[in-house]
Amino acid sequence: MDYQHKPHEEVKSDSSVKPFCLTQLDCLGWDLDHTLIRYNLKNLYELIRKCFLSYLVEKVGYPEEVLKYEINYEISKKGIVLDRDLGNLLKVNYASRIVVGYHGSRKLTEEELVAAYGPTKDTGFSGSSTQRYWSLTTYFEAPIGSLYTSLIDLHERNKKQPHEVHVYNRDYRSHAEALFDALMYNFAEWGKGGYFSDITIYPERYLIKQPNVRKWLVDLRQKHKKFLFLLTNSLPEYTNVLMNYSFGTDWVQLFDIVSVHAQKPTWFTGTHAYYSFQFKPRKHSEYPGLSDPILSEVSNLKLNGHFITGNSKMLVEFFSKQKKLSKALEVVYFGDHLRNDVQISKTYMKWKTVAIVEELEDAEIEMNHPSSVGLKKGCTNSNHPSDNSIWGSFFLADSHLTYWANEAAEHSDLMVPSLERLASFPCDTVFSASNLPSVSIKNMIPKK
Repeated sequence: MDYQHKPHEEVKSDSSVKPFCLTQLDCLGWDLDHTLIRYNLKNLYELIRKCFLSYLVEKVGYPEEVLKYEINYEISKKGIVLDRDLGNLLKVNYASRIVVGYHGSRKLTEEELVAAYGPTKDTGFSGSSTQRYWSLTTYFEAPIGSLYTSLIDLHERNKKQPHEVHVYNRDYRSHAEALFDALMYNFAEWGKGGYFSDITIYPERYLIKQPNVRKWLVDLRQKHKKFLFLLTNSLPEYTNVLMNYSFGTDWVQLFDIVSVHAQKPTWFTGTHAYYSFQFKPRKHSEYPGLSDPILSEVSNLKLNGHFITGNSKMLVEFFSKQKKLSKALEVVYFGDHLRNDVQISKTYMKWKTVAIVEELEDAEIEMNHPSSVGLKKGCTNSNHPSDNSIWGSFFLADSHLTYWANEAAEHSDLMVPSLERLASFPCDTVFSASNLPSVSIKNMIPKK
């Protein structure tokens, strides 16, 4: 089944929002990063800057001057598309057409965009990264936009001067490849790079506790008798660090199933086996208190189990048996990744979906939504450390929706800026088009 749906029509209203109540569902699942776990984005971006630029200098051979590059928070926005071939950063609308483009720190003119991408400026972008386009979809990728901008400026300066050809100055694509390698070096394997060690030692710098969310989870599981599961691509060690700090060392008791390193989106469509794991003390660890997982393949899931990888089919069958259902299991999944969490679980699994979109806080401020009281745009209490002067709103591209705003509107049953927002409502609240927990897509689109 092809779940990589490319929207052809713009979502223009909330009329598709049907009455939706969490306590009327059988099972509730959550992603980890930027969903259950909320980050201080300014500090997170600074850590990523430090780790990635160190990699470029130490592993690739970039000059030490790049270590001085600062994060431009106005450039570092989620939802931007990086063109590896031409060295551009692009903002695209619901139809994948370019609205704004930059080459390095220079804004591209309309004439330049038409010359590069054709009269309609249609990129053909369909939500997933390709050989040419890299979708900066998450907050882990957003600061790459700023770093790439600085590297392209370096590239263009060096082109004008006679110099020896260096590995870092071959073409535009080489800079994107170097940043992707830095991403993988720091995130793909526990113990490499400086990212995991800093988060482990100083979690208070990077994580924002959501105190009401734990009580909300407890009420859903104990008072309302719902099955809860955690489904994340994060490594088991990292999951443990984040959850220990944010929810306490007994966090595993909040869920019926914990599935880490799940390899979404393949988890939804594939047949990968589940592996149970436990932890043993690590003899020589630079990260105190952590441990190595011991893996064992399982043919059946069990309540209060902790698993690595796996697939959706086994999870649905397991919870259906636990509920003794004669009908399809009704599931809602909460996630921030608008493709790997929201789109696929809606289109392939037919689950209810709740999209966590922090940028809603900025929209609430712009629209004087009641929930914006106490928030101030560009300040850390709204968790977005700059304005939108370069790219504009995450949701709007001229008078239309952006690609990702349209995807969120089409494939989510609810959009909220954080789980803390949902936790402020009673668990049995019925949400509908007239009773949304945040601003609506309908009210974002300018009236013609």
